[in-house]
Amino acid sequence: MTPTVCPTRRELLKIAPAAALGIAAPALALVPAHGDAAIIAAWKRRVAAYRTYNGSPMNDEEAETAFWPVIDQCDKVIHAATASTPLGVEIQIWVGLHNSAAWGSVEENAFLARDLAFMEQHQSTFDWNVLPVIAAIRSLRAMGSR
Repeated sequence: MTPTVCPTRRELLKIAPAAALGIAAPALALVPAHGDAAIIAAWKRRVAAYRTYNGSPMNDEEAETAFWPVIDQCDKVIHAATASTPLGVEIQIWVGLHNSAAWGSVEENAFLARDLAFMEQHQSTFDWNVLPVIAAIRSLRAMGSR
């Protein structure tokens, strides 16, 4: 009889993202195909993953192994989609803004909360390339993205 070898915590963490994606993929199939349901669902998973990643007590390597595959998968869904509502477009813009540069935690929290008021209050601190992004989000909200 051969002894049973149990995986280490590190080995389990290496396979956890793949298992999580295996669970998330069938969930995506349950999202209705109309509107921007896939974009919205991916955004919610992305925000949850970032919030968990940023608050995780794991070391950097463990956190990257656990959360980046989920975030990357969500971004792929959002990037590949063609939005059909102002909300879907707005989410795509927030993702682009979030991914465009290294931001401080205050800005990142505003992006993840889709906090336009914060962006407008602090627009003088942003580079010129962010100003039309703020204007585009404001315009989309005026069109009914809330």
